[in-house]
Amino acid sequence: SFWLLATQPANFLKSVGCGVRSSEGPMRWLVASTVVAVAAAEPQMSSFAKPPLTLRRPKALLRNAANQVFGLKLQAAPEPLPQPTVVVDEATAREASLLPSSAESRRAHTWNAAETITRMRAKVDHGLSATEVFARRGRWGKNELVEGPRKSKWAMVADQFDDRLVQILVLVAAGSALLSIIESDDPTAWVDPVVICLILVSNAAVGVWQEASADDSLAALKKLQPEQCCCKRDGEWDGDLPAASLVPGDVVYLRVGDKVPADVRLLQLKASTFATDEAALTGESATVSKSVEACSDADAPIASRSCVAFAGTVVTAGHAVGIVVATGMSTEIGRVQAGVAEAKLDKPKTPLAIKLDAFAEQLTAVIGAVCIGTFAASVPRFSAAIFKGSTLKAAMHYAKTSVALGVAAIPEGLPAVITLCLSLGTRRMASRRVIVRRLPSVETLGCTTVICSDKTGTLTTNQMSCVKLTYFSQPSSNAPSTVALDGTSYDPSDGGKTDDGNVSSSSSSNKGGGGTSSGTDDSPREQKPVGVTTRSARKKKQQQASALAAAASATSSESSSSPKKNLASLFEAIGDVCALCNEADLQIDEHSERVVAIGAPTEAALLPLVEKLFTEKVDTESPDFPTTETTKRRGAYERLAILEFDRDRKSMSALVRDRQDDVSLFVKGAPESLFERTTSVLYANGEIGPFDEQKWVDAAADMAGDALRCLALAVKTDGLGDLRNYGRSKEAHALLEDPSTYRDVESGLTLLGLVGLLDPPRPEVPAAIRACRNAGIRVVVITGDNKLTAEAICRNIGVVDQGDEARHSITGRDFAALSKDDQIAFLFPHQTNGSANNNHHRDLSGRVFSRAEPTHKQDIVRLLKERGEVAAMTGDGVNDAPALKLADIGIAMGIAGTEVAKEASDMVLMDDDFASIVAAVEEG
Repeated sequence: SFWLLATQPANFLKSVGCGVRSSEGPMRWLVASTVVAVAAAEPQMSSFAKPPLTLRRPKALLRNAANQVFGLKLQAAPEPLPQPTVVVDEATAREASLLPSSAESRRAHTWNAAETITRMRAKVDHGLSATEVFARRGRWGKNELVEGPRKSKWAMVADQFDDRLVQILVLVAAGSALLSIIESDDPTAWVDPVVICLILVSNAAVGVWQEASADDSLAALKKLQPEQCCCKRDGEWDGDLPAASLVPGDVVYLRVGDKVPADVRLLQLKASTFATDEAALTGESATVSKSVEACSDADAPIASRSCVAFAGTVVTAGHAVGIVVATGMSTEIGRVQAGVAEAKLDKPKTPLAIKLDAFAEQLTAVIGAVCIGTFAASVPRFSAAIFKGSTLKAAMHYAKTSVALGVAAIPEGLPAVITLCLSLGTRRMASRRVIVRRLPSVETLGCTTVICSDKTGTLTTNQMSCVKLTYFSQPSSNAPSTVALDGTSYDPSDGGKTDDGNVSSSSSSNKGGGGTSSGTDDSPREQKPVGVTTRSARKKKQQQASALAAAASATSSESSSSPKKNLASLFEAIGDVCALCNEADLQIDEHSERVVAIGAPTEAALLPLVEKLFTEKVDTESPDFPTTETTKRRGAYERLAILEFDRDRKSMSALVRDRQDDVSLFVKGAPESLFERTTSVLYANGEIGPFDEQKWVDAAADMAGDALRCLALAVKTDGLGDLRNYGRSKEAHALLEDPSTYRDVESGLTLLGLVGLLDPPRPEVPAAIRACRNAGIRVVVITGDNKLTAEAICRNIGVVDQGDEARHSITGRDFAALSKDDQIAFLFPHQTNGSANNNHHRDLSGRVFSRAEPTHKQDIVRLLKERGEVAAMTGDGVNDAPALKLADIGIAMGIAGTEVAKEASDMVLMDDDFASIVAAVEEG
C-alpha cells in the first residue's frame, strides 16, 4: 500500500480529500487498503512523526503520512475560532431576571408602546449589547423549538409487545420451542416456533419503523421559522443575524416577504398598512391587518391581537419595527409544539387494539381451560401399559398433548391477516381521495361517533363569493332591490345571476322602478349541481337579464342630461368600481385546470360579479376567460394611483382616467365608513339624489343578519381638484404622498350599492351531513370564524336547525368559562355527569363552536373522549396539530393544510372535502 502511495501520489491525495475526489474504482480500493496498512503500521509511524501523530481519523492519519514521506504541507480544515468569553456584570444579570415571564409576555398585546419598552428593558435607538444578549440567553435559551425526550429504539421494540395477542404468541412460541426440544427426533418440530418467531419479529420491525417515521412535526414547525432576521445590536442594524440568537427585548425590523422570527410587539409602522398572513397559525385564509394600538382584552384570541406579529407568520404588506416579547418555546408556535408533545403522551389505544386485547384475554381463558381440562381428563390414563408404569413419562406425554392443543388453537396468523386487511382498506380509501398515514386509523374510522370539523375549506369552498348586490331603484323607494348570484367558486361560469324569489313592496308600488326583485329571503335556496340550469331557472335568468338591460337603457338615456356624464348607468358604474378598484386577478391553474384567485380573496370575489352582471352566459372559450369583462373595463381606463386600504378609514380607492381624459375616483370599503363620507346616491333609474343614511344602514344590517360580509361601492367625479392632473404635475402627486389625507380625498362620494360576500358551503356537504346523522354520527363544527357567520353556514348545511342556534352554538371562550358539568350538559344534554355514552339514547344534534382557540379544540376533544365517544378531528393550520394528535383520528387537509398538520394527522384528505370524510368512514 505504501508503494502504491509512492507511485501515484496525486490520485491518492485526491481520493483522501486533499483535492478533487476521484470516482475511479481502483483508487477507492487504494484508499481503503492504505488506511488499513497505515493503521497497522501505527507504532512504526509514530516513531518518526514530529510532532507525534494523533491516530484517530483515517484522513488525518494519511495526511500526516503523506507529509512525512513526501515532505508536503497538507493541512486540514481550520478549527473554529474560540468564542470570546462574555463577562456579565451584576446589574445586567439582575435586569435579565426582571424580564416578564412566559405567561406575562403572552399578554403583550395589552401593553402600550411605552410599557412594552419598559417591561422588556429594550433600547429602541441602540439595541441590546452583547453582554445583555448573553445574560438574557442564559435565562431564555436560544430562539429554537425544542422537542421532548424521544423514545429509544429498545423502548419502541418493547411497545410492540404491549399487546395481549402478541404476548400470547410469545408464550406459544416458547411452548412450541419446548415441545421441539422434547421431540428432538422429529425434523419438522421446529417449524411452528420458527414461523411464529418470524411473524413476531416482522411485526415488531414494521411497528418500530412506523413509530420512528410516523411524524416529524418538529421539523415541519422549524420550516416556518426563518434562518436570519434584521435586528439592531450595539447601535447598528444587522440584516443577517441568525434568528436563533434573538432574545426577548431585541429590536427587529420586518419587511414584506419576511418570516416573523419570534413573537414581536409592533412599535412603529413604516407604511400606511402592515399585514401578515397567519393562515399557518390560525387556519384562516384572510390576511390580518396590524396596528400599534394595544388591545384591551387580555384573553383576546390570536386573530384579534392586532399589535403582535407571531413567529412563523409571513409579512404580506408594509414595513414595521417591533420588540421581541417571546422566543423559542414561549412563542405561540412553541406552544403548539408543546401541545403536540403532550398529545402524543395522551394518545390511547385504537378501538381495534382494545377489541383485540379483549379477544386475546377471552381466548387465553378458553384455551387455558381446554388445556387444563384435557390434562385433567388424561390423569386416569397415566397407568396405561404403554408408559410401562412411569407416571412421569405419562404426565409429560399428556402435558405435551395439552400444550400442542393450545398451540394449535392460537391464531398466530391473525396479526398478519389484520395488517393485510387494513392495507387493502387504505387502497380503497385512496380511490376516494383519502390518504391513510397510519394503518390502525382505517378501522378507527369505522368506529367514529363524532366528527369535529373545521368550517373554512372543509364545509365551505374557501373561495369567497359575491352572493348579493343591493341598490335602490329610485329616490322614492323605501326598500332596496337586490340581485342574487349563484356559484360557489371563483369560476364565473359557475352559476349566474337570479332573483331571490320575492317581490318587493317598492317594485309593486313604484312601477317602472327598473330593478329586480327586492327584499330578502331567509329560506336557503335549493342547491343545484354546478353547470346544470333548469328550464325555470333559464326563464328567470332571461327575465332578470331583460330587467337589467331595461334599467341600463333607461339610465343611459336619462344620464345624457345629467351633469355627471361619467355615470353612464348604475350597473356600468358598479362594474367599473369592482374591476378597477381591485388589485386581484383570476387565472386558470395549469395543474388542476380550475379558476384560482391571485390576490386578496375579498377582491377576487368581485371579479366573477363583473362577469355575471353583464353576461347571460359566460364564454369559457374566450381568450380572456375568466376575466373577459374585467379585462375590457380595465382596458378602457388608465389606473393612475391606488389609495391602499388601512384600518382607520376602512376603505380603498383607485384614481383612474378614461379615454375622454376624465378622471374619477372609484372607492370600496366598509359601509359604516363610506356612509360617513357619502353625499349623494346614484339610483337605477339614472337619478342622482340625496343620501338617506337610514335606508342604507338598514340594508347593510339585513346583509349582516344573513352573515354576509358587506362592502359599499362608491364613485367620485366632482371635487377632485388638482388630482385631475395626476401623472402630469408634481403638485398632484404631492396630494397623495401623505396617507393621512386619503380620508379627505375619499369624501363627497356618490354611493352606488352594497355587495354581500360569503365563503359558500360546498354543494355536496348537506347530503354528507344527513348521511352522518343516518349513521348515528354527530357533527361538531369548531371554527375560528365569528359566531354569526358560523351559525349561518351551519344552519344552511343542516348542522343546526333554524331557531336552535341559542342552544347549540357557543363561542370557545364562553365554553371554557363553563364548569365541567355545564360543558357536559351543553354537549350531552340527555346524559348526567355520571352516565356513560349510550348509543341507544344519543343526541345526534350538531354543535357549533366559534372563535375557538387551539386550547379550546383540545378541551372539546378530551371531553368527548371522556364520555366514550370516538372523535375524528379535522384541521389544516399549525394550531390544529395538538388537537389532531389528541383525537382518536386526526384528519388533515391535503390542499390547504400545512405540513405541520399533515405530520400530526392519521389521514389526509386530497380534496379537503367533508364528503370525503363520510366516504372514508363508510370504508372504515
